[in-house]
Amino acid sequence: MHILRKQFFIACLICAAIWSVCGIASATGKPVQTGIRGIVGLSPGCPGPQLKDQSCDRPLADKEVQLIDRTGKVVGKAITAEDGKFVIPAKHGKYVVKVVIDALYPRCPTRDVTVRKRGLTDANINCDSGMR
Repeated sequence: MHILRKQFFIACLICAAIWSVCGIASATGKPVQTGIRGIVGLSPGCPGPQLKDQSCDRPLADKEVQLIDRTGKVVGKAITAEDGKFVIPAKHGKYVVKVVIDALYPRCPTRDVTVRKRGLTDANINCDSGMR
């Protein structure tokens, strides 16, 4: 029985290694070759004065992130996960990343980004919660 557990553990490690080599999967389950990835954060994320070593940043979940080309056309979309992460497949080129907000706050800046010919380009966005 102990040998079977060890073999199972080794098989899991091999699968994890293969998974990481294959790349990040998009919402469709296909590996993303080029595009953007990022985290949408919210700051400050807690009321009142912050202590020196206290982090009050938090992720902004369930928000639509749009990738907009030079003509103003939305060419890709994603919804942020609970941890604020998103991935949008895209071809090489220059784009604007926008978080869709339907209220006065939070306020999220747009971000210019250039997608590389290979791999994912980081496009983190920090939104202002309006909390002071």
